[in-house]
Amino acid sequence: MITGCSIEEDIKAGDEGNVIAYDSTYVSSVNFSIRSASELRNFITLANIDVDASKMIYDVSQFRVNYKTTYKGEEILASGLVLLPVSDERLSAPILSFQHGTIFSQAEAPTNAPLSDPYLILYAAAVTTGVIMVIPDYIGYGVSEDIVHPYFIAEPTSRAILDNIKAARELAELTGLQFNGDLFLAGYSQGGFATMATHKVIEEQNGFEDYRLVTSYPAAGSYIGRNQVLIEPDNVFPPHFTTFRIYSYLAHYDLDLAISDFIKPPYAALIPDLFNGSLNSTEILTFLNNNAGEYFTSDFLSTNEKFSGYLQFQASNDVSDWVPEARMIMYHSTEDNTSPVAESLLTYEKFELAGASNVTLMTGADGDHLEAVIPYVELLFNDLIDQL
Repeated sequence: MITGCSIEEDIKAGDEGNVIAYDSTYVSSVNFSIRSASELRNFITLANIDVDASKMIYDVSQFRVNYKTTYKGEEILASGLVLLPVSDERLSAPILSFQHGTIFSQAEAPTNAPLSDPYLILYAAAVTTGVIMVIPDYIGYGVSEDIVHPYFIAEPTSRAILDNIKAARELAELTGLQFNGDLFLAGYSQGGFATMATHKVIEEQNGFEDYRLVTSYPAAGSYIGRNQVLIEPDNVFPPHFTTFRIYSYLAHYDLDLAISDFIKPPYAALIPDLFNGSLNSTEILTFLNNNAGEYFTSDFLSTNEKFSGYLQFQASNDVSDWVPEARMIMYHSTEDNTSPVAESLLTYEKFELAGASNVTLMTGADGDHLEAVIPYVELLFNDLIDQL
């Protein structure tokens, strides 16, 4: 069932009175699909995903949502998906915000995903258990595509996530659902970083009093503010991740540097067109060089003093220097070929040494970065069900 109605057209007169008064970020939404619980159970079964399908009982209504957030001191419009369980009764539900991994093209943004997208199906499958689910595009994707995505920059990332959660709550209450106060955070790869950054902000700034953070599930992320390329410059590596961070930092921070200070010709001149949101990672990599010594300038690899500001900003986005209070379950495959498991091991060690007592790290030989997504989904799904 596909619909193109805005939520304002779907709300019955008087329903607005059910919305609890709080800081509003919601602007508008479009209900683009309703998925049945039986369809989603069949998908989970056919995909051989080890979760309790008997808990998947609600149909799912899917919305594209526009909401207000702030970027560099200015109010902007951002977007994300909000998926709601469908119930004949006034269901009281928690919120799960899932932060996606690194994307490069606008076509990969969650709000641009086709109905056949496997991740969109997995998101909907989680909602059948009775949770309100939020999947932010992040700033730089969706309706905010004119902004360079603040890649691995904690403050605008966490702010956009929290404002999307507020908008999801408002939408849910407009449609007759009730938010029960419980919040869960999850994310894989870049989403692991985004999840940990958001968990950190919630506990350090006390700005989310109406929400009880129950558990966060950061997975396969990069949490420590350091540059792996500078540690092992001669190794073959995927250059698009580091390049994206450099390109993003130059756009976000006041750095007296150019892309040519970091990257050698002829590659430097290509970067603006490669990272303008029109190409995916596979397409971008065909233009780059996998040898760091041939790709990056010698000044950058030798950490010349002129890069001190860049490295300080990178260090300022370290999300491992704090003590989590709410329950956190970290996950990382020991065979991850993209985001080394050492990132999670070092972060967990730092948490332990700082006195954190509610953090668990789950590891296993679960395949490479993409293969390990399914074991993580199983961990997340089954642990979430136990807490509902």
